[in-house]
Amino acid sequence: MLYFDGVEPTPTSGLYDILAHARALYGAGMGLTSFGVFATIIRTSLGLRWTPFGPAADAFAVIDGDICQAIQSSKEEIDSGRGGDLEIARAKVADLRAALKESSDVVSRWGGDFPFDRRRLEILTPLFTSRARSDDYVCITRRCHLLFPFSPSYE
Repeated sequence: MLYFDGVEPTPTSGLYDILAHARALYGAGMGLTSFGVFATIIRTSLGLRWTPFGPAADAFAVIDGDICQAIQSSKEEIDSGRGGDLEIARAKVADLRAALKESSDVVSRWGGDFPFDRRRLEILTPLFTSRARSDDYVCITRRCHLLFPFSPSYE
């Protein structure tokens, strides 16, 4: 998905094909299903290092926005009753949360800027408005809504 030329990771056409698939999913109201695609993309980037203004950072900014849209789609999916089994939905959310957390941990170890901007919490809202649990919260950042459970360590 990202080609490393020895200097900077660069997105490939394959990445954009995968993003088109994820966009088709959340655009069709299947935001929860798209979470697995985004989790895979995030995990694929774990071994890479990038500069703040290079092609990889630009691609991550696009992915960050796509994740925002997928979260909004998933909220609508759940609120409309189309989300299916809530435990399965929670597992999909947990998988994306875990991928984002893994990325945050890896990037902080090499001193990079976390490309999904989870550090700037402004407000918390429940993802699952009906039957919300404490771990069903979406952190809304300046750039987008990221799925992390509420914890003082995220502030």
